Amino acid sequence: MSRTITARSLITTLLLLVGAASCGAQTLLTTVSTGSNPTAVALNATTNKIYVVNKNSNNVTVVDGATYNTTTVLTGAAPDAIAVNPVTNKIYVANGSANSVTVIDGATNRTTTVSGRRAPVGPTGPVDRA
Repeated sequence: MSRTITARSLITTLLLLVGAASCGAQTLLTTVSTGSNPTAVALNATTNKIYVVNKNSNNVTVVDGATYNTTTVLTGAAPDAIAVNPVTNKIYVANGSANSVTVIDGATNRTTTVSGRRAPVGPTGPVDRA
């Protein structure tokens, strides 16, 4: 049986809505608690994992779409955006207050942080050091 999973966050609860693609019907199967201030959601359809960015908790809630079990993965400060590469199974989380990106290995949930560099700013804007 083929199912399509759609995730929508409401306040601090992620509602998982599963519907049959042919009729478009949706049925609430369960609710899953997330961290504080969920701000972004991404789906890896290849692994059936849903990733919820929790800005005020400085983490990501990973939801297994088959079992609805959750895992929490720590990120940098104030994560506010997320992207999934289903080919490499890497998840990229932009940490707004940390000027960094947390890279999550989707197979192990281990993380690597890549620090960003701010461009030098002069009196008229960014300085080109070329």
